[in-house]
Amino acid sequence: MFEASLKDREMSFKSAPGTTMFLHWLVGMVYVFYFASFILLLREVLRPGVLWFLRNLNDPDFNPVQEMIHLPIYRHLRRFILSVVVFGSIVLLMLWLPIRLIKVLMPTFLPYNVMLYSDAPVSELSLELLLLQVVLPALLEQGHTRQWLKGLVRAWTVSAGYLLDLHSYLLGEQEDNDANQPANNNNNNNPPHGPHNNNNNPAPAVGEGLHAAHQAILQQGGPVGFQPYHRPLRFPFRIVLLIIFMCITLLLASLVCLTLPVFTGRWLMSFWTGNSKIHELYTAACGLYVCWLSVRGVTVLLAWMPQGRIVIMHKVQEWTLMILKTLVVALLVAGVIPLLLGLLFELVIVAPLRVPLDQTPLFYPWQ
Repeated sequence: MFEASLKDREMSFKSAPGTTMFLHWLVGMVYVFYFASFILLLREVLRPGVLWFLRNLNDPDFNPVQEMIHLPIYRHLRRFILSVVVFGSIVLLMLWLPIRLIKVLMPTFLPYNVMLYSDAPVSELSLELLLLQVVLPALLEQGHTRQWLKGLVRAWTVSAGYLLDLHSYLLGEQEDNDANQPANNNNNNNPPHGPHNNNNNPAPAVGEGLHAAHQAILQQGGPVGFQPYHRPLRFPFRIVLLIIFMCITLLLASLVCLTLPVFTGRWLMSFWTGNSKIHELYTAACGLYVCWLSVRGVTVLLAWMPQGRIVIMHKVQEWTLMILKTLVVALLVAGVIPLLLGLLFELVIVAPLRVPLDQTPLFYPWQ
């Protein structure tokens, strides 16, 4: 991806071991965080019980400290090996294999133009940290982006369920129950006689103490919130086909994410930079935001189309004026004022400490 050999990585580790380990830890931590966020989104779409082999982090009964104390060492080792297998397989599927395909299909696209070390006063590493900690969270935490991703996952799940006859296994019978709910409400208007429990669920045990609750959590046999499903014929074969379909989808999604934003950013920046090589952080961020704004604009126009052309033109004028005002305010609040404060900090504190009295400090306000 970055045209770095094993010898280059060894030299980088020897020159700055702390920075190298920190960057690897940071990238791995962000990867684990977004993986867990995607699993939480999957739990909102799939039937409860499908992801029984993955721990639900939103479970109020989840107590990792209690489990760490009570569970034996081999259980922790088994979970650790399972996590390594799952995360490592996803890395190979979504990074290693797509990069090999990109090098075969588009030989001139890779490697990415990334300078991990340079003699410039401002290092590019701070920009990577800015991307990982500010840009990506701000983009993915948008409500529209999460709803779009959830809609795509649901559409894929419905398609795969009907193609492989696994609709009941993936989504359960909730849709059928919702469709039949009005008829059931009409038939159940009469109140039940006596103190009868309509939910057919056992009453929760009360007064057993916190220790008994923790022991019940540790000794539970099945997944929490399991819902029954219809098991079709040749069920294991259908599950294998589902896994293959999922791997192909992840591979294609990774190919699009690795190529489309960078290609769009390179094409846009080539209009004012020419053929000069630019750090791929700028091209990827530019392409990512352009793609997001394009999809957002299309969805807004589709929502406005039933209201007529005159209403659309009026709203476009309102939004254009609002965007111009916002850009002016953002330029002042997020551009000029921080630049002046940073320059003041450098003049008062950084430059006197870094530059001797017989030398002249050089400032790079553009960077």
